[in-house]
Amino acid sequence: MSASQVMTQSSRKGINSVAPQVPVFQADRTVGDTNRRAARESETAFLKHVYLGAALVRLLVGAAIYFSGSLEFFAGDAMTYDHFGWELAKVWAGDAQYTQWVLTRVQSVGHNGMFYWVAAGYTVLGRSPFLLTVVQIMVVSLTPLLVYKTARLLFDSTPVARYAALMTAFFPSMVIWSSMLLKDSIVIFLFCTTVFFSLKLQLENKIYYALPSLTAMVLIFPIRGYVFYFALLAVVASYLLSRYGGATVAALAVRLAGLCLVGLVIFALGFDEIAKQQVNSNLLDQVQNSRMDMARRADSGFDATANVSTLRGALSFLPRGVMYLLFAPFPWEGGGARKLLAVPEMVVWYGLFPFCVMGMLYTARKLFRRALIIFLFTIQLTLFYAIFQGNLGTAHRQRTQLFVFYFIFTSAGLVYSRRKARVQMRAIPHQPLSPAVPHAVRPASPGRPRSSL
Repeated sequence: MSASQVMTQSSRKGINSVAPQVPVFQADRTVGDTNRRAARESETAFLKHVYLGAALVRLLVGAAIYFSGSLEFFAGDAMTYDHFGWELAKVWAGDAQYTQWVLTRVQSVGHNGMFYWVAAGYTVLGRSPFLLTVVQIMVVSLTPLLVYKTARLLFDSTPVARYAALMTAFFPSMVIWSSMLLKDSIVIFLFCTTVFFSLKLQLENKIYYALPSLTAMVLIFPIRGYVFYFALLAVVASYLLSRYGGATVAALAVRLAGLCLVGLVIFALGFDEIAKQQVNSNLLDQVQNSRMDMARRADSGFDATANVSTLRGALSFLPRGVMYLLFAPFPWEGGGARKLLAVPEMVVWYGLFPFCVMGMLYTARKLFRRALIIFLFTIQLTLFYAIFQGNLGTAHRQRTQLFVFYFIFTSAGLVYSRRKARVQMRAIPHQPLSPAVPHAVRPASPGRPRSSL
């Protein structure tokens, strides 16, 4: 007997009879449970396939680069990590002693974490760069899953989350630079972990989310120190300015406890003293020296004579730096093999960028406080890399740290534009197929875009 039949029969017996209505509620509950279970199964299957696909394509690309002897062509830094990581592993094993050359690398605070990671891997696996690369790939291939979870948390939209995860998993630059023994993919994974658990902490007011967020953020420091400071500022500012989680005593207590925990870790690990030492000298002078070195050392260097050592010089160069960071190499410039390999990706990115802007504007209008941590980190790192990068190769590699969040905005823009187009199409009256067969359609009101995609 169907639910409608039950309701019809119950109305004949009396309006006050409620017992026959029970099957209706049970049916609704069963349908809801079935739909939720199907959605969870679909999500789990999708994430499993994305992870396996991301890991497989990175393993294939990494193997092709390594066994073809092209590692130095794509990323000479990977060979540097291999050499000094192995030297450090030998020192730990008692088979060698520190040399001044090794000490200058492994004692560079804020940049030495990769040497220790490689040394630890070689201590366990032996000197096998590709095997350690495989281990790293299996870990960083979780990044698309974190991007998916973050996008779902922000927009409550499965299409947005899926688009963002797929772009993170299979965009060419994301694949290439995470297929080798480089620090960039580790930094991306750690900051995505920081963002996801920071959002969970803000939205759900559960203090135990602070532990994985803080752990991931602290691990960024030895690998790429300046990213740690940007991440710290983004996390703290989002805690202070975001109103999500409410203004209850419990919510404020959780937020205050999280900030206190961050402060305790910073002082306990001595990050405050390290920061004083690193920022004592003129920061823009350091940026200028690094930029000139990169611009002159590489064939893909650009604007080697630019002066960013002063605030005025940095601001004047900023628009050009942002253009090169986000859109170079330009297809019409030509160049070597590495530039040509990047051209197809850049053409695709040029087509996607308007949707990225659209998604950023939509998010700023509808979900600004919730997405504040992503806005802060993305803007900070974009502006810094714009004046810091001096050659196209390094810019192409390090902007992958930004792409994961630009992809979230791009996905939001794609979904929003599709739904807006459908609403506008429904608002257009259809013409009758023929005068003899009229088919009048009342225009639908487009309405305002919803906050949830």
